[in-house]
Amino acid sequence: MQYTLYNASRNMYYLERLWIWITRLTCCRGFGIQSPSAYSFVRYVVNEHYPYYAYADLADSFPQLGKRERKLGEFYFRLANFAQAYQWLCCGSMPHWLAPYVQAGCKGTAVVGLKEAELHVGISPEHPLVVHLLDPLRAEETYERVLPMLNQKSILVVEGIGYSHHARQLWQKLRHDLRTGVTFDLHYCGLVFFDTVRPKQHYVINF
Repeated sequence: MQYTLYNASRNMYYLERLWIWITRLTCCRGFGIQSPSAYSFVRYVVNEHYPYYAYADLADSFPQLGKRERKLGEFYFRLANFAQAYQWLCCGSMPHWLAPYVQAGCKGTAVVGLKEAELHVGISPEHPLVVHLLDPLRAEETYERVLPMLNQKSILVVEGIGYSHHARQLWQKLRHDLRTGVTFDLHYCGLVFFDTVRPKQHYVINF
């Protein structure tokens, strides 16, 4: 039974990957991106294929992860390495594998799960910060509360932007928010940057 469920999950993942690949065929590895910084981010963080030394160790530590979770885990590893954040704040239920992947990417990043009542505690606006919204149903409310903590070095990660009508609506709102800068749609998650000095751009990436 477990083997059958595993095969069904794997087959669904491959069908999803095929659909993403077809619908985002012209969005591969920075194709068509004019901004050097955005191209570099897509090429060397989002779609970097280098087999980092930590991937094998993490795979051994979490052998039961599905392909989607492992793909996201390895991306969050690269994002943590890129951001060098003081804290990675998780708003919502944190998967057990997330902190090890993030901290393998940047040992100095503290991965913290915060309840809404704790959002104002222990956070300095001077430090690079990643805020990870894991619960789409409460993400909009949480975003409004964390916004005062975000600066030009901050990154907002919104989980599951392609998986529900509510999440897609929230993502559209974040894209057009005058307080946000460059955004990246990776289907599985969305990334929001807050450097508003750069021109506001939105990129759909074949991730």
